[in-house]
Amino acid sequence: EKQIAQIWGEQLGFEEIDINDNYYDIGGDSIIALNIVNQINKRLGINIDVTQLLSNQTIKDLSKQIDLMSIKNQECPFSEITPAPEGEYYQLSSAHEGTEENKNEAQLDSMIHQEKRMVSVIRQAEQGVVRGEIGLLPIQRHFFGRNFTDKHHWNIPTSLIYTKEKINEIALRKAIQKVVEHHDSLRIIFQFEGDSVRQYIRGLDEGDLYNLIVVDLSDETNYLKQIKKEVNAIHSSMDLAKGPLFKVGLFKTKDDNHLLIAVHHLVADGVSMEFIMKDLISGYYQTLRGREIQLPPKTDSLMDWSKAIYQYANSQQLKEEFKYWKSIIETEIPPFPKDGNAVENRIRDSFYYRTILLVEEETSQLLKASRQSSHDLKTLLLTGLGYTFQEWSGSNKIPVTLLAHGRESVIEDLDITRTAGWISVGYPVILEIVSDNDISLQANHLRETLMKIPDNGIGHDILRYITFPDTGQSLDYKLAPEIIFNYIGQPSQAKNDNSLPFAVSPISDSVKTAHITGKQDRDYTFDIVLSITENALQIQFNYNKHQYRENTIKKIIAGYRENLLKITENYLSVNILSDFRDEESVKSNLNNNKLANDEERLAKDE
Repeated sequence: EKQIAQIWGEQLGFEEIDINDNYYDIGGDSIIALNIVNQINKRLGINIDVTQLLSNQTIKDLSKQIDLMSIKNQECPFSEITPAPEGEYYQLSSAHEGTEENKNEAQLDSMIHQEKRMVSVIRQAEQGVVRGEIGLLPIQRHFFGRNFTDKHHWNIPTSLIYTKEKINEIALRKAIQKVVEHHDSLRIIFQFEGDSVRQYIRGLDEGDLYNLIVVDLSDETNYLKQIKKEVNAIHSSMDLAKGPLFKVGLFKTKDDNHLLIAVHHLVADGVSMEFIMKDLISGYYQTLRGREIQLPPKTDSLMDWSKAIYQYANSQQLKEEFKYWKSIIETEIPPFPKDGNAVENRIRDSFYYRTILLVEEETSQLLKASRQSSHDLKTLLLTGLGYTFQEWSGSNKIPVTLLAHGRESVIEDLDITRTAGWISVGYPVILEIVSDNDISLQANHLRETLMKIPDNGIGHDILRYITFPDTGQSLDYKLAPEIIFNYIGQPSQAKNDNSLPFAVSPISDSVKTAHITGKQDRDYTFDIVLSITENALQIQFNYNKHQYRENTIKKIIAGYRENLLKITENYLSVNILSDFRDEESVKSNLNNNKLANDEERLAKDE
């Protein structure tokens, strides 16, 4: 219990956690769960998966589950690895500890030590360099099956990070080299022969594995325009056939040093970017201190995952899922009403709003409602979403594509929690409104709907893009979700800690540019991303400005807010609406402070 509590505390940002605290109530989500499971497996020498954590939502219950698994594994043939003495890293003296630089070093030492510390191991993945051809993953097959105007320019959206310290280019280059050696997917290129696409992981001696672009702007006073130009150039310079698909931009100004990490989406996803960034920063500071770079052990390779997915694609277990997915995808639902009759629906026509949906206290109350209702936060968010779009569109069935990390334990004995690649999945769900006024009944119905989804939806893409195409079959796909929904949880304490050497650059929003080509067609009518940032629930709402008026979007967002407050009130039996702010204040926040001021162009016509 103590070891699990320590891991939970590190990932959730708490010094003390009660063994009966509910995981979701203290801010847990599926993304943080990946990190927790990874650490538990390392330190306790047990192979648990995310599902086991999320079904045992207190430290007390999870500890019992792990104890049972430990007993079953007592006859494991692998010898125990004794943990390194706690004195491997010693506390700095009071004099040495006084400088900000050395505080950063101490914290990085602690981070590295925590990543490396292990009690015992059941099985460790191959740690060597992987090279060779690798089968396309389901989402990659979907990518190449689309009619792209520029498939090379489709990168992961990332923020600039910065430090006030002078960046050592030699140390940075060594760290980048180590990262591309460690994460095999960053060395991927693609070979095109007619309509066929082959994916290949390069060895360490096969061409340039990364690009480092250094731009010295130390003599420039108005450097924002130049940085934006350079960022655009880096993003648009990817070449899938030649590579590299991993590029770093270093922008030196008179005050700060800013870094751009540009990665093509075909070789990484959002989860991948978290540990790629962490490894890059960790490797950089290890090099500065004259150490050999040591990164956390690799989990199973993307190549092994791809092979396993193709075997799983023809398994009886997956085929049994088809009846479920067939009932979803053959449902016809009328499209949403539009304000305008725009013919084009391209990325360059996109606008998005970013705003606070619930303030800190309201968010805290919603989390409390989640615990008291026995529903996870995602269920309550989707309940509110269903109500909102029913009220706006008049339809009782709202089709939505849900995004998930895709790192489910459907393949026995494979662990990809720290494997880079485009592994995430999207799958359809229908939010059916069965009660307009009984929130509890509606939330229970939605929870049952979500619980019926096999393995968090991973089988949908495998069936659609591998099983059926490879057997010459076709799907009668009538469902066309117009909403894509992604709840990304809340950043861990480590990612928000201001004492770390690097942080999100203050000019990041000022130089926001198109990480993907503006000429490409949009996939969805509404792209909705929710997160808990600085303890407040925030929403990013992306739409086509030629299809909808600004007032329509404001109405939808305001309606979503009201529905979430009603859900909170339902489970806490208090009047949340009057507790926090009156109606006019709510309208003022939505109309003036946030929506109007945060309006940004997502991408511009090149």
